[in-house]
Amino acid sequence: MPLVVGPPICGCDGKVHTGMCEAYHDGVDLDAHGTCDLLAGRLACGYTQCDLASQYCQREPQPGGPDAFTCMPLGSCSATPTCTCLKSQPCGSSCMGDSKVGLTLTCPPKL
Repeated sequence: MPLVVGPPICGCDGKVHTGMCEAYHDGVDLDAHGTCDLLAGRLACGYTQCDLASQYCQREPQPGGPDAFTCMPLGSCSATPTCTCLKSQPCGSSCMGDSKVGLTLTCPPKL
């Protein structure tokens, strides 16, 4: 089995890859819309899939380019992740989701 060095990656082939290197090695571009089937215990975060139990998705719109997505640690919120417990995080007031589907914080575009 290949070594997983990051979150699972959704490729334009509709398959989940164990990382960017594997996808690129297989000649597959990343699917920026993350339309692959979610693996168990994961939430979609752009082309990545974050761990539902320990991470949230931080989305940063980019003027004139594709949005940036990062899986961030829930920290002390991991027991019962809610938007309320992420209020102190950057863009915490722009939280959507719940503990069943995962949390996504959308930051305002940087100008």
